[in-house]
Amino acid sequence: MDFFENAASKTKEVFEVAKQRTDEVVTVQKMKFKIAKLEKERNYQLQKLGFAYYKMLKDTEIEDSEIKEMFDVVAEKNIEIKEIRKEISEIKNKLSCPHCGAHIDKDSIFCNICGKAINEAETGEDE
Repeated sequence: MDFFENAASKTKEVFEVAKQRTDEVVTVQKMKFKIAKLEKERNYQLQKLGFAYYKMLKDTEIEDSEIKEMFDVVAEKNIEIKEIRKEISEIKNKLSCPHCGAHIDKDSIFCNICGKAINEAETGEDE
């Protein structure tokens, strides 16, 4: 009888240790997920902060060469994006909204995304 009681006791100890380890793993994993969520939220706020800073300074004279270089890269990327959007619009026989860049029908008077009036002179499209 001692053998079975001892085996049952040892089995119970093993299960307790396994449960404790499992609880630790689950707790740590939950904490890691929380960190990932917080990092994602933080990065989003940093992105918004950077965009606000960019909007605030884009029309000013920038003294810091590193920041000026970043602004120049952003300006280059904006030009490239605008050109690619124009190409996509031509392929789809549409035009790009000069305000938000959305693809809209060539005969649109207003953008169906941002709601702003479409002026042919702004789009650069020839009818």
